[in-house]
Amino acid sequence: MVIHKDVGFGIIESIESLWEAQELFDFTVEVEHHQIKCHRFILGACSKFFGGLFRSGMKESSNRVAVLKDVSLATFQLILTSLYTGSDVVTKSNVVAIWHASNQLQIDFLITRCEKKIVKWMTLKNLETIYKNAKLLDSKKVLNSAFEFMLSNFERIIETPLLLELPFSDLLFLVDNENLKVRSEHLVVDSILKWVECSKEACYENYSMCPFDEEGTLFLINTSLKEESDSSVDCDVQTGQADLTASREYCEIVSNELPKDIVVKSSGQATESQVDASSAIRREVISESGLVSRVNETVSPNSRRTEMLVELLKAARTCLTSLEYLNSLEEHPLLMNNVEAKEIVSSAVQYHKAISHHWPKAATHILKSKQQHFAVYMINSGIKAISLAEFKTYFLLDDSSYIYHGTPSIAVLDDEIYLCRQGMERETSLFLFKGNRLTAIQKEMRIGRLWPHENSFYAHDIDRNLIVRISPKGDNKDADDFTSLPPNVRSIMYSVSFNKKLLLFCQENERSLNETCVHSLDVSTKTWTTHGEFHHNARSMISFRDNTNTYILHNGGQLWTVIESCDGTVKFKLMGKLWKNYKTLNGTIFYHNELVIFGTNNNGDPPDINKLVYPSETFTKIRFCEVESGAGQLFPLVLSKTDLKTS
Repeated sequence: MVIHKDVGFGIIESIESLWEAQELFDFTVEVEHHQIKCHRFILGACSKFFGGLFRSGMKESSNRVAVLKDVSLATFQLILTSLYTGSDVVTKSNVVAIWHASNQLQIDFLITRCEKKIVKWMTLKNLETIYKNAKLLDSKKVLNSAFEFMLSNFERIIETPLLLELPFSDLLFLVDNENLKVRSEHLVVDSILKWVECSKEACYENYSMCPFDEEGTLFLINTSLKEESDSSVDCDVQTGQADLTASREYCEIVSNELPKDIVVKSSGQATESQVDASSAIRREVISESGLVSRVNETVSPNSRRTEMLVELLKAARTCLTSLEYLNSLEEHPLLMNNVEAKEIVSSAVQYHKAISHHWPKAATHILKSKQQHFAVYMINSGIKAISLAEFKTYFLLDDSSYIYHGTPSIAVLDDEIYLCRQGMERETSLFLFKGNRLTAIQKEMRIGRLWPHENSFYAHDIDRNLIVRISPKGDNKDADDFTSLPPNVRSIMYSVSFNKKLLLFCQENERSLNETCVHSLDVSTKTWTTHGEFHHNARSMISFRDNTNTYILHNGGQLWTVIESCDGTVKFKLMGKLWKNYKTLNGTIFYHNELVIFGTNNNGDPPDINKLVYPSETFTKIRFCEVESGAGQLFPLVLSKTDLKTS
């Protein structure tokens, strides 16, 4: 229905005139011992509370008098002004009082108006008051805005008393949230420890007085809960029973009169009905906006915050803190006798010492971070990167002139990209790609593909049949002769970095690609070992790591774990077959608990994930990402957003 503006204004003006003339009043509301004349029609139309009262047949309805508790005279007069004139009476100094009274009287449009104003006026100074009042009123809109504010201003929030008063579930939500804005993850861990060390229980029923506005107006809310046989009230029930229950709750209060428009501290032993109502308030406080799908129970009075430490540390990105910080954290008193918490920190230390580009949740940058996780690959038109958070493709280098007159490929070492360009005579030039520029490292070496291992590249010097080592970050960037190649090592098709060894997969028979022999080079001792045959085409497989294991995945779907026995022998343990056939595999990356597989499928569609059989202890989810034809091998890499260009 379309409301004509002039007609609407005309009706409002007529109602206002009737009110000002003080005519046709048919109901009285007593507030603070003052009797205020009103019209039943206006009250019943605007307030579900009064509507339920008038339909209930209660004595207040028949006597045409109702006594309101916990609403001040000034606030009720402002509400009447809004109902009769349509005026906007909400200001910074009265918004919380009107908000609470509107909730009590169930005036939806005034509630909405107050919530919009509160969200607009939200600052660090009044955040604590807004948050606590929103909790008490179960205001999903305001709570969402308060959480958004906390996420954007987390570093300032942790310096305020609000941090220590947050319920466990809300702190967990903030720490775990992808939109948390923080310069360093160690600030998050510090805030967790600070919260756990605080002996004060975080229970939002027990609030001290907090200023809302610049004038220092204080707002506290009477949190007294009255026993009702039915605590869940549906105000939309047409029979009026729900409205009747709501009316009784406010009209039949028998209690001492409290100071109006302020919040009082709750004290004493809670009744059973109070506990039930408090639990109900805590649940489902976040709206459908998607900020939070659920909020767990807050810390109970009998809980110890130390019991929450493990869950909070699991949610934090501990692997993104420095190794020095983690070492000091291991000596923290809170962790000394907490085995699970110490294991979390120890895992983060291990992650630093053996970077594998496996990105568990504790090692992933949040969306607000300047750095993100990517899969980087070479294409004829340049170097591209796929965001693992958004699965969007970006250009890192879109100038193909760098790769003319040769076959290009890239390799990643110590989180830096190197471009290897091979000419017609297999002469190879090596470039460092940094700051959107290519810088020559070495020129015209006759080597094969680069094999990243530890802090260096290794490669096969074709002319001299040697293994050479290139250390781009060392003092001597020239390739040095590392070791000679044994006669039985030839036609190297693939390499895998495994512990201190380089595993080289070599083609034994030129007529059969599936006859592959595995040799290893221990770079610490420069010794070679032959480990036997691997009956699969090494050109059709990829390898990847997590914190503890190295895996090999074949395009036929076979998945192996690489195992080293006590005598140094390397074996391959088949873990299962993920699918029947996949045309091309370009790379695989662990991201969170997800195995992301990049490639091109034979039939145009990836395997049916629902039918895959895979070891759940290794990863709990598989995602396929189709890459463009002609893409080279993909490498996991953390990049700054400033390096990206939209593809």
